[in-house]
Amino acid sequence: MKNFSIILAFLFVSVNSFGQNKDKFFVTYGISTAFPAYNSSDIAGGGSFDGTGSFSFGFRYIGKSKRPVTLETGLEYSSHKYDRSPAFNPGLDMTPKSEKLKMLSVPVYANVTFFKYLFVNGGGLIDFEINKHNTVQKQSGIGFGFGLGGKYDFKKWSVMVNPFLQRHAFFAFDKTATRQSLLNSGFRIGLGYSL
Repeated sequence: MKNFSIILAFLFVSVNSFGQNKDKFFVTYGISTAFPAYNSSDIAGGGSFDGTGSFSFGFRYIGKSKRPVTLETGLEYSSHKYDRSPAFNPGLDMTPKSEKLKMLSVPVYANVTFFKYLFVNGGGLIDFEINKHNTVQKQSGIGFGFGLGGKYDFKKWSVMVNPFLQRHAFFAFDKTATRQSLLNSGFRIGLGYSL
């Protein structure tokens, strides 16, 4: 809970710092595929993970600027489903088991607009896993993400579509010898409003 309070304080300070620029706030929803991957080479004889679907929702803040590069941040909740299959062993039940991994993520991105309607966004992710009822190593840590998208503004409203790729917990808060981190790709849509 302490980490969540720190995140909210950071976002509040960020929003107030850029408040004079008629910043844009987006409510977002995303779908993606996700699977746990190893930072080092795969473990020989290890089990396998198959992503079965993920979704996310949250909000994004994009600062307005006369320059094409601006700050993008926010808070996003995500739920990732996958099937875990054990390594082959004649004495084991080989039926895949379904698991879920839930996280809160804070993106700290640069957002670059070009040709008025297109943008590239990317940077760091601060992740906090909020459940631990799965066999994937804990995903709290620092990751990264990037995307390419399109947006359309009409008066104070905006819509956007943002295909993305993210790698979570590339640098994990919980260190272990072999390190799994979640990799997911998909797209998010958003509805935004300028204050």
